[in-house]
Amino acid sequence: GSAIEQVGDAAFADFDLKELEVSFVNGEVKIGAASPSIEPTVEPTVEPTVKPSTSSGSDKGIKVEIGKVNASEAGATEVVPVTFKNIPAAGLNNCDFSLSYDTSALELVKVEAGPITVNPSVNFGTNNKDGKIKFMYSDGTGVGDEMITSDGVFANITFKVTKGSAIE
Repeated sequence: GSAIEQVGDAAFADFDLKELEVSFVNGEVKIGAASPSIEPTVEPTVEPTVKPSTSSGSDKGIKVEIGKVNASEAGATEVVPVTFKNIPAAGLNNCDFSLSYDTSALELVKVEAGPITVNPSVNFGTNNKDGKIKFMYSDGTGVGDEMITSDGVFANITFKVTKGSAIE
């Protein structure tokens, strides 16, 4: 597959511009996966599904999950969602982060704002260069009226799988 992962620094802040804790879960586009059921989607539950709140902090802060998708073949177009979880009740005022991808396997078609963004034509922006996509969101009102206040899809990245992709 071709990994899509966070690179460099990431900054997430609330309305008071106080830095918010953030963690990333990398994604990928798997090429030539004949059937999505190659990997089991449900693993047996061995540990309790509700974890005690004394966990090591891995559940704290905002979680950015980059989607994992299966592409049937070279030439296929796949949408990879970038999802935000654990948005604080006070909201997310601004964020700035970068994701990298393998330009020999994937060609960026477009990046679109997801449904949790507010007024994306003003507040959401991306830049793509040399296999790195830079994302930025900033509430342009200055008074907190257009902060991200719910979990969900922040952006959708559309890739075309190129012929140079290896089949796994």
